[in-house]
This record gives sequence, structure tokens and C-alpha cells, in this order.
Amino acid sequence: MTLQIGYAQTTITPSLNRRIFLAGFGQDRLAESIHDDLYVRSLVLKDDKTTLILVSLDLIGFFRPDVVEVTNRVKENAPDACIIIAATHTHHGPDTLGLWGPNSSTSGVDSV
Repeated sequence: MTLQIGYAQTTITPSLNRRIFLAGFGQDRLAESIHDDLYVRSLVLKDDKTTLILVSLDLIGFFRPDVVEVTNRVKENAPDACIIIAATHTHHGPDTLGLWGPNSSTSGVDSV
């Protein structure tokens, strides 16, 4: 049996040329600077029978419809892959859940 391993990462730090609401710790908390970049990282393990793809996002969370969309796109190229997507739950990243906008009734999700 042959085991193949692949790894990739890319920066997902949003640009500060627009308002970015930060997740957690209350509403209307805007990013003022970038201390460390945010990443998406993936590890692929493949043997003769199974392809496993592990994905980690430096985000507070990632809703199920987004997971399904990513999974469907990956399965176009790897239809039999088992995919696990997880968020690190950072409170110093952008609001990806819509809970920390300027007030409790306005989403803080960046539409770009």
C-alpha cells in the first residue's frame, strides 16, 4: 500500500481597506490592524482505497451551507474523498457568522 500526502495553505486575511467586523467580544468591534495573518490549511492523505482531506480555517466558525458548498466543489475533482472542515474559533478574525456587526440586528459578515 502506498500513502500519498499533500499539504497546502493560503492566507485568508481580509484587507483593511474596508470595514471588517471582528468576531466575538460584542458588537461593533472593527479591525484596526493586522497582527498575524489568518490561514486556511489543508492536509490530504491518500492510500489505495481512501482519500482524506482535513481543512482548518482561522475563523470563528463556518456554517453548514458553506461546508456543503466547499465539499461539493472538492468532490468535483475527488468524488470519493472524505472531507473534514473545522474552524479554529479565533475571536480575532472576521465575523463569518453575522453576529458581531455594528448592532445586534445588523450582520458583520463582509460580503466580498
